[in-house]
Amino acid sequence: MKYNSTISLSLARPGLVVGRKTFYGLMSLLLVVLGFFYWLFLHHLTHVGGLSLPRFYSKPMPVSAPVASPATPVTPALKNPVVVTTPSPPPAVRPAIPQTERSPVAAKPVAGAPAARVIVGKGIFIQLPPVATVAQKFTSQPPPQNLTEPEPLLRAGNQAFYNFMDLANSQPDTCGFLPEDNLLHARLGDPIPVYQISTPDRLRYQAGQPVKPLLKPTDRWMFPVYIDSQVRCMLQVVRNGQHYNYVPGGTSKMLGVAWNKILEKWPAPAGFHPLLLVNPEMPGYYFSVPELPEQNITDTDQMIFSPGDLSPAAVILASWR
Repeated sequence: MKYNSTISLSLARPGLVVGRKTFYGLMSLLLVVLGFFYWLFLHHLTHVGGLSLPRFYSKPMPVSAPVASPATPVTPALKNPVVVTTPSPPPAVRPAIPQTERSPVAAKPVAGAPAARVIVGKGIFIQLPPVATVAQKFTSQPPPQNLTEPEPLLRAGNQAFYNFMDLANSQPDTCGFLPEDNLLHARLGDPIPVYQISTPDRLRYQAGQPVKPLLKPTDRWMFPVYIDSQVRCMLQVVRNGQHYNYVPGGTSKMLGVAWNKILEKWPAPAGFHPLLLVNPEMPGYYFSVPELPEQNITDTDQMIFSPGDLSPAAVILASWR
């Protein structure tokens, strides 16, 4: 006997009997319609109303925290601002070094300090090169930049000294050094100006006339190179046309020997100040000691190959005419 399942529904018409399969079909259709309207409701909320709903089965995106910018200090406004000006300190004045006789003292190098100048024997000023340069066996380096006036002249003299010591490392005899000399003790002296006498002054010169007022400066200076208080060589620096254009020139071993004997015979502590001069029309160097009673001009070679007697100025100037 087959069982026929029926469900009676009381809708608009009472007594209506509907089969079970038809009932389930109607219920499924109703659920689909309800789901569709529910989806329309959610779509309206999320896209039209601006509501953000969480999404399932998706990883949350990392959100970096905002970096706060440094706060700008706020300076309160003043009705009457007062400007305070701090005066700059006066420049430091380097104390003068007394010209007294003393032995050389090796100073400790200080980073950034200018090249020291000390007095070595008989009141002679000596320009000390940087200690680092001496330790490096006088390798060629740019001259120091912290020189006193006249800066261009001293810079050229230091450059000539560095070049000279490079040559002295391989040829010390040619540069005037003795076998017992230590090149680490070599020092550069102050520049010696070279003078000349013009042709009209030479022609008008009379015997006994003072020589010093007739001397005119040239564009040439000689730097002595010392070992202790002894001159070993002379380095030339020439001004090349322009006022600040100084260039290193040649070297003279013989002039260094002659000048060393001149300083020994007429030292500065005794009140003598020998002057170096040239005749532009003749080679060689001459010197004059203006403190002597007899006016004199003598060839420097005479200090090497003779006892060192002075020549009267009238005789020398007459030979230059």
